[in-house]
Amino acid sequence: YTVNIVSVLHANGNNTRRERTQNQPIYNPRTDTVLWHDDILLLQGEADAVKRVCERWGFTILDEKIKPSDIITAQAGIGEVLLRPRSSFIGKTLTELEFRQFNVTVLGLRRAGNDEFISTRDARLNFGDMLLVYGRWRDIFALKNRRADLVVMGEPEAEKFGAFHRRTKAPMTLMILGLMVASIALNILPLVTASMLAVLGLVLTNTVTMNEAYQSISWKSVILIACMIPLGTALEKVGIAQSVAQWVTETLGDVSPLAVMGGLFILTAIFTQVLSNTVTAVLIAPIAIASATQLGIDPHAFLMAVAIAASMAFASPVATPVNMLVMSAGNYRFTDYTRVGVVLILMSFIVTLLVVPIFFPF
Repeated sequence: YTVNIVSVLHANGNNTRRERTQNQPIYNPRTDTVLWHDDILLLQGEADAVKRVCERWGFTILDEKIKPSDIITAQAGIGEVLLRPRSSFIGKTLTELEFRQFNVTVLGLRRAGNDEFISTRDARLNFGDMLLVYGRWRDIFALKNRRADLVVMGEPEAEKFGAFHRRTKAPMTLMILGLMVASIALNILPLVTASMLAVLGLVLTNTVTMNEAYQSISWKSVILIACMIPLGTALEKVGIAQSVAQWVTETLGDVSPLAVMGGLFILTAIFTQVLSNTVTAVLIAPIAIASATQLGIDPHAFLMAVAIAASMAFASPVATPVNMLVMSAGNYRFTDYTRVGVVLILMSFIVTLLVVPIFFPF
């Protein structure tokens, strides 16, 4: 019938010992799941197909409209799964893979170059296919163990709390965020102090737990910055930053400070195609400060140009992990990034040269 039974909610008293759920739905029901009178089934499929199933098995379609909260709960929700280029799933159907063994229901399949979901009944999977799956959060998260075959998009455990459990905390979060931004913008508190107080406020209001706050820290970024800051300091101490700055100012300084800022932008944009934006900013920032010092101008404009250029990771698939992930999904080539990325960088370059001096005069 091309219809999925997404979940089954047993009527009170009808749960068997094996399926006792304390009146919670059974997600991804198995072939041996027993149905009882007055059970509520959540079906997914084309409207005509659902009607045929109901007529064939004597189901009654309820008049109640399904709300998002009926589907995305603290226990279950929807996730997206991407097939890797060398996945062992390629060329097989979901039936051949016995995909139900992962305790999730595939709601749809989206293929690269096709904006609409296609039928999953007999479709053979290709690399780059996106599967929309439904199940318990822990089962969706467990798909990450198939890292050779699948990429689970986003963070299912975070979605669990973000989509349902903490919905009532949104106003408090927005208020704390607004206070943090206002205190920084009005120079009431330093950036570090305001950020730490905001995190403390989120923990004290139970918006996030201490464990979640700890898990949200990107230790790779912390270690990377901790290692690269001494390198940037070393470049400054041994005179390399000053030498490069002197070369830049001697080459472009006679033209105008705007030309020097443009040179720093291009230099940073080139570096960020092969290094992370954090490393690039740490390395180029001392050069920007030294260049401004030699020209006798405020360094804020140069530093802002460096910060913007460090984010121009458009022209190379290795510039950021996101580019690499999209490269596999869209079957893009290296030159595709170069053609589009260079245009975007040039556009950003022009806008930066026009706008930054307005807010940060030389």
